[in-house]
Amino acid sequence: MARLLLFLTFCLFFVFKVNGQENLPFSQDWTNPALITMDDDWSNVAGIIGYRGDGLTGSIGTDPQTILADGTTTPVDIIANQGTTTGISTGGIIELDGLGDPTVAFQGSGTADAPFLLISVNTTNFTAITVQYNLRELDTDNSTQQVALHYRVGNSGNFTNVAGGYVADASNGSGQVTPINVVLPAGAENQSEVQIRILTTNASGVDSLIGIDDISVTGTPPPPPPGVPTLSQWGLIILALFFMTLGTLYLIPEMKLKKS
Repeated sequence: MARLLLFLTFCLFFVFKVNGQENLPFSQDWTNPALITMDDDWSNVAGIIGYRGDGLTGSIGTDPQTILADGTTTPVDIIANQGTTTGISTGGIIELDGLGDPTVAFQGSGTADAPFLLISVNTTNFTAITVQYNLRELDTDNSTQQVALHYRVGNSGNFTNVAGGYVADASNGSGQVTPINVVLPAGAENQSEVQIRILTTNASGVDSLIGIDDISVTGTPPPPPPGVPTLSQWGLIILALFFMTLGTLYLIPEMKLKKS
């Protein structure tokens, strides 16, 4: 019985841990350098993939709010393990893990017409889906770097623009930081998969390098039904079971010793 209780306690802790990756709340701040170690490899990053966005627009300075096509057939992209922002001009998605505050950034170019990050989350039973992140200017190029926020339900078809997430220019040549805090439309609520896209476009001149940092996707969970323990109460229950199990494992040998 004691071993069964210990096993159940372990299982409950394990379930709470592994189920938190792409469920809400979801966050990514890029401080773990082990997430991205090779170019174009996002396999260790839960819920996020970067794409180069080739051919999503044929013009310079396109308003990213108007680019709503899928885009996931363009190359998966990440230039890994960059230690400095100096000399980066190829465009696409860049990991800057050598900075004092590491981040992943994007930069438009003649090839990377509309690079973007794609975030996939499960919003089942959640309402008021809130998307937050900081756009960090990482160089001094000071182009007019537009950034848009899109979402869609599922993983195919066109996206919907989220007007509140549009930034007309995320760079001013002196390290501008633009915080975004937007509640998605009601259509994003209670869905098994919602994809959120943060996208920029090729600007005139040398494009600014813009970090997408401190990403957070949260929502309002439903209240528990009457009589059902809350998550914090479950934590206390599990903790009690754990100590009861330890106590049982200790007492049984002691009782056997006394009897003998």
